[in-house]
Amino acid sequence: MTTRAVEAWTLEPLVKFVKEAGARLVLVMTSAGQVLAQSGFSRAVDVMSAAALGAAIMASAAGAIRTWMGDYQFAFLSGGVIAMMAAGLALQIKMKPQEATPPRVSAQPAGA
Repeated sequence: MTTRAVEAWTLEPLVKFVKEAGARLVLVMTSAGQVLAQSGFSRAVDVMSAAALGAAIMASAAGAIRTWMGDYQFAFLSGGVIAMMAAGLALQIKMKPQEATPPRVSAQPAGA
C-alpha cells in the first residue's frame, strides 16, 4: 500500500489512522480539492479523480447553500460542524480483534 503526503508530519497520523480504521483508501484534502495526503491509491489519476469529485461536491453544496441562505457563512459553519461530527464518529471506531488461526494439521502420518 502506498502512502504519500505533501507534509512529512502528516504521514505518521495517516498511517496510524489507516491501520486503526482498516481503511483501504484514504484521501485527505482541503475543501478546494488540494490533496494533502493519500493512502492506498496506486495510480495518480485515481487520486486526482477522487479529489476532483470531492471538490465538486463541496463547491456544489456551498453554492446551493449560498443560493438558499443568501450568504456563505452558513455553508462555512455547517462544514465545520460536519467535520467535527465526522471526527467524533471516527474516534468511535473500534478495531476488530483478529482471531488467531489454528495451525493446519496434516491427515497423513509423518513417515508417509
